[in-house]
Amino acid sequence: MIKRTSKEIKVAINNGTLVDTTNKTKLFELFSKRDLYSTIFDDYNVNNIETINLWTERTLYGKIDHEQQPVLPIYTKLKTLINSNNNSCFVVAPVADAFLDLNNSMNYDSNIRKIKPSSYYPLRPKSATYNVVDKMNTQIIELFDFYYTRYVKLYNKKNMIKSFEDFINYSLEFLNISNPFITLSSFSLKQNYLSNGLTIDLVSDKDASSDKEKQINYLEDENFTYFLDKAEQFGFFVDKNVPWRLVFNIQSPNSQKYLQKYNISNTKQFFETFYVRTILLELDLIKQQYVRTYNQFLRINPDVLNSCNEKIQPRTLITDQILNDDYRWLKFHYFLKLREFNLIKDQNNYDQLISDFNMLYGLNKDILIKHIQEVTKPVVANGANPDLDMLNLTTKRLSYKINYKF
Repeated sequence: MIKRTSKEIKVAINNGTLVDTTNKTKLFELFSKRDLYSTIFDDYNVNNIETINLWTERTLYGKIDHEQQPVLPIYTKLKTLINSNNNSCFVVAPVADAFLDLNNSMNYDSNIRKIKPSSYYPLRPKSATYNVVDKMNTQIIELFDFYYTRYVKLYNKKNMIKSFEDFINYSLEFLNISNPFITLSSFSLKQNYLSNGLTIDLVSDKDASSDKEKQINYLEDENFTYFLDKAEQFGFFVDKNVPWRLVFNIQSPNSQKYLQKYNISNTKQFFETFYVRTILLELDLIKQQYVRTYNQFLRINPDVLNSCNEKIQPRTLITDQILNDDYRWLKFHYFLKLREFNLIKDQNNYDQLISDFNMLYGLNKDILIKHIQEVTKPVVANGANPDLDMLNLTTKRLSYKINYKF
């Protein structure tokens, strides 16, 4: 790589051949400087190797499937990569196979002295897939614990909660204030790219917002052009904004041999083999967390008390009738998803959505779940994943009260 003195760095920044941008850069300068970094990257990419932009273009790559439905890797089907420090990283099986072949090829090139050690060699996978379900469960436990230990007390809701239904209904007031994502679909789409099973970070402690450091340490690395070319040969993109990040290209001709090993010939089969749609998991997760939290609340507060702390009545237990009421839980699930995806315009609009829901409920539960999937899928552009330019999922939430009761 180019060795620069501090004086040379200042000169390069002033003449526009080195861009000095971080997340702390003033907003009015940020766009033009990010654009300059992109131009500089393209200048170093002399062979015009295809890369991926996960920040502003393909933001949901690997997070939605061939029908634009939110998905997560099936964690039992992940394969382990172990680096020289014996750290384990996990990725979808074909990705692991491709990475191992890439690593072996680079080792061979090093042995014949085609490449020298640098930022790109030897390859050391530092970070890969993490368990989004575990992460979400941890967040929901903390959120609901705050709800029943702090919010209920602060807003004098305790004696208004006489049943499990009350507990859920008052929780919706809390959710309107705190605005968290509590459905797995919404939560998963907001996770970083290491959640998708396709991504391997070769560095874990670098600031990806520092364009100057990326240029000096990676774009100007003597193996940069070689690495872009090698990554493509084994079915990987390099992330344009994080040049130490490899992302498996499902549709690359060079990735097909790794897919065929698992009898996969198209994107649809890939997602059906290695991924699960979040909607198939999230209702049970929501139900489990509400049941857990209400039971904890009951243990601490078994009775409804008056202002003198005298017992008025015991709080009701959760009945099997409630737990097994598919209609009630699916409707609740649907409401949460509509809310989180900002799909309710007003009360009339919500009433119509529920009217359509009720018509379908009498037909088949699976049909209803497919209807919920279709109505609440992310807003994207230009076709199906992964050959997409993605639009960011809005974080705007309902600011008005919808007449809904569990």
